[in-house]
Amino acid sequence: MIQYSILLAIGLLIIIVLGIPIRIRYESPMLCHINWVFIKIRITLRQGSIKTDVKLFNRKSRLFTSKKSTKPKEKPSKKKKKKKKKTRKLTMSLFFEVLQDKAVKKVVRLLLYFLVRSVKAITITLLNWNIGLKDYYWQGIIFGLLQSLPRTENFQITGNFMEENDLRLDMRISILRVLFAVLLLIIRFPYIGVFLVYRRLSTQSG
Repeated sequence: MIQYSILLAIGLLIIIVLGIPIRIRYESPMLCHINWVFIKIRITLRQGSIKTDVKLFNRKSRLFTSKKSTKPKEKPSKKKKKKKKKTRKLTMSLFFEVLQDKAVKKVVRLLLYFLVRSVKAITITLLNWNIGLKDYYWQGIIFGLLQSLPRTENFQITGNFMEENDLRLDMRISILRVLFAVLLLIIRFPYIGVFLVYRRLSTQSG
């Protein structure tokens, strides 16, 4: 009985932890903060190098730093072209025939549902975007279109003619919703039907 209560407590703890959303804050030109439970990640771009700092339980540690390579690119050496083996291409009739297969249609529907559920797992809490293009013609069109958009304290998309681009974005990602979308995709995926379609394609186009 004690073991079951311990397992139940661990399960509830995992659900509570997974219920805490991932918070992401992006500020241009390149500053990104990712916070989840006791993990904090800060990504910055300075003078062509990307620096990533990670805090775990408020203990700071630099994960990695990548810099642009200054070495000159080596010219590719000329090699003899190998003769490619001739393979039969997938015909258009076979392609459309595959598209009409029930398994392929189901996969397309499942991927669309997965995409919609994944998008619903994202909640944008703040969006301030100032768009400035070099082309004044397109900037004028975008400026006119943006004037009809509603503006609030947390949602503002504006345009300018000074070629300034600023973006501040705050959003939350629900881990439980993402995992639920992945679980539904795995459970409902037509593995046998997709394997049969793959075998038919390999035999007819190979």
